[in-house]
Amino acid sequence: MLTRVCLETGARWSEAEQLRTSQVRNQSIQYSLGKSGKNRTVPIRKTLEEQLTRHYASAGNGERYFDDSSIMCGIPPNL
Repeated sequence: MLTRVCLETGARWSEAEQLRTSQVRNQSIQYSLGKSGKNRTVPIRKTLEEQLTRHYASAGNGERYFDDSSIMCGIPPNL
């Protein structure tokens, strides 16, 4: 799911892994203080927003969509 967010929004891995529920609304993701130091809003497909909602229900951590275990799921530790 994290990879999908990066690919569909152009986010950096570090931005996507810190994604919070408050940043996703109305078919958009708001990233703040990226590399340029500016806020940016990226439109997303409704299906991605729905997938994020389902992912959060099963693996969310507090307000974050991704926790350490969901980030590393399926990735060999030596990579």
